[in-house]
Amino acid sequence: MFRFRLPCALLLILSGTAVAQTPPFARTVIVPSGGTPSVNGANLLAALSGISGASAANPWLVKLDPGVYDLGTGQLVPRSYVDIEGSGRGTTSITSAVQGNGAPGATVLVQSGVQSEMRELTIKNTSPGMGRGISLNSSNFTLARVNVDVATVDQSVAVEIINCDPVLSDMTVSITTGQWGATGVALWGSSATLTDVTVVISSSNSDVTGVSIGGNSPVLNRLVVTIQSALAAFGVVAQGGSPLISNCTVNVSGGTSLNTGIFAKNVGAPHFRNCFVNVQGLEARGANDQSPAALEIHSSTLRATSTGRAWGIFNEGGTVTVENSEVHGLGTTSGVGSFNINGTSVTKLDQSTVEGNFYSASNFSSGDRFFAGSSRLIGSVQVTGVGGYTCIGSYNASYVALGPTCL
Repeated sequence: MFRFRLPCALLLILSGTAVAQTPPFARTVIVPSGGTPSVNGANLLAALSGISGASAANPWLVKLDPGVYDLGTGQLVPRSYVDIEGSGRGTTSITSAVQGNGAPGATVLVQSGVQSEMRELTIKNTSPGMGRGISLNSSNFTLARVNVDVATVDQSVAVEIINCDPVLSDMTVSITTGQWGATGVALWGSSATLTDVTVVISSSNSDVTGVSIGGNSPVLNRLVVTIQSALAAFGVVAQGGSPLISNCTVNVSGGTSLNTGIFAKNVGAPHFRNCFVNVQGLEARGANDQSPAALEIHSSTLRATSTGRAWGIFNEGGTVTVENSEVHGLGTTSGVGSFNINGTSVTKLDQSTVEGNFYSASNFSSGDRFFAGSSRLIGSVQVTGVGGYTCIGSYNASYVALGPTCL
């Protein structure tokens, strides 16, 4: 009598044990998800640690079945030349409640020099506080088609990139937090390349930042940031270096103290290209520049609207250059398109539109300077006897030419 016998490799898969497949796979470890989430998590860690001899000439793949892989309060530490692939980010998740400031609090910790990739899965952190989804410390690591979800009480960072230049693409980041601040993507000393990244943060009682850039020159293309905060909300914060952010959409709202789309904080020269920035709230700023930062905006739209005060550009002593763009500051109690303060602010518009329902431009201190070349000013400038206004080839909302002092 003929008896059908399952191959040994398949029998091991069905029993819930992770094994290397030969045949049909020579260097693939399949991790099944037939157990509880904690059993699945243990199997994942065992599969990763059980691989030996991985190298550039002998790469391996850890393949995850659809399911939840719960690491408890542990973390996953990827290895060089061992890729980790889920079965889709909507069906495969690696989760942990590990907590702590920095790498110890990351569900996934990528150490310096590690060369591998994670793809097609979701990374979660559910710690009580200071949780990280993933902490990256290697320029040779890539993420592709990955979600990073963090739901913690306070001080959350979904993606942390430290002193390295990895490549990340097609990534969705989400944070739900209660207090003490949250950051979607934090880049410290990094010139990473990020493409097709979406950041969504909601907070019931916290300051939040969508993307925070600290030094170097990262490149972010096709970035979408949506922020809803109960206190202060910042879409993109640049603190040093010369980052390039292009083809971006930034939506910020809800903060009761301050809502800011773009914040060039103190140093650096960030560049924004082809971006749409929409800021709403009691205090709304499309872009904020602090001395001595040099902010450049090209082919973009900044729109700040408020039931209180709104500024399209709020320049605190830095240099802002706007080209081929639109800037709008529309507020109920005050609305200014371009506002200069601190006495060293310089704002330059070229072939652009600036609008304010109170003033199109306003200088607060005697050293502040506003320049408009071939631009349209909707609303008058605030002539208070301080600062300087220079218009060349510019005109008002009715297309009537303005004089050299924008009057």
